[in-house]
Amino acid sequence: MNEKELRELDAWIAENVMGYRRTQNPDEYTTDGQTLVWERTGEHKESVLVGRAYTHSGLTREYGKEMFSHSWTHYRPTTDPAAAMMVWSKCLVKLRELGFAAEWMMWKDGTITIYASDDLQASAKTEPLAICLFAKKLFS
Repeated sequence: MNEKELRELDAWIAENVMGYRRTQNPDEYTTDGQTLVWERTGEHKESVLVGRAYTHSGLTREYGKEMFSHSWTHYRPTTDPAAAMMVWSKCLVKLRELGFAAEWMMWKDGTITIYASDDLQASAKTEPLAICLFAKKLFS
């Protein structure tokens, strides 16, 4: 897969698996006009660009003023093992709901296959990409 296809898959995973919702420039912190996907929970907010993200990591109060701390992170489950494992957690819940189990196989050439049925399987050279390709089939 090329870089553009990976970023498109990242965005698809963010919306359809992880539950992010798409919006356009939700606040003053993004001025480049790119589309964001975002999710709000309580006092914390995470906004994810295709391929990069920023997180309001917490709300603190100082002298009566609300102060946010910001840190930029990348949301790339196709290449980031930690983000991919969060996707895999969602896959496990969905598999249980459907009554499926999944089997992981690594072939001699290094290809990783995740198999649940003949129609529900995915293969890739890296675990994060295999997880994301599997998740796309599972949640489609």
